[in-house]
Amino acid sequence: MSEYSLFCDGAKRGNGGPGAWAFVIVADEKVVGKGCESSNDVTSNVNEYLALIAGLKWCVKNGVGAVDVYQDSQLVSRQMSGEYAVRSPSMMKLYDTAVFLEDLIGDAAVSYHWVPREHPWIKIVDKMCNDKMDGV
Repeated sequence: MSEYSLFCDGAKRGNGGPGAWAFVIVADEKVVGKGCESSNDVTSNVNEYLALIAGLKWCVKNGVGAVDVYQDSQLVSRQMSGEYAVRSPSMMKLYDTAVFLEDLIGDAAVSYHWVPREHPWIKIVDKMCNDKMDGV
């Protein structure tokens, strides 16, 4: 287990509705980094990738040498860990960006874990997404 944990989530409301992504970086049970943005006109899966990419960028910028990534998206988590293939060309671009950032952190220094949406830190990033979509 790494010193740092990245929890990320993406959300989308309906077809054509608002969307958002969010992440928190946790060390010693304290939030040391976070980000959240609106992102309309994309799918929930794209938002999941955008949250992951933003969190990995934070890790690179702040010199994090290893990180455990937790998501409630089985698709993204399993694509990033190599269990699922990436078939969509638009998703492949996001995947390639995430892999590039992963390589900057360290080849084997990033591990991916699926967790249920009831996980306490996932609830926090989910609320960040919902607050952003609600304009809070």
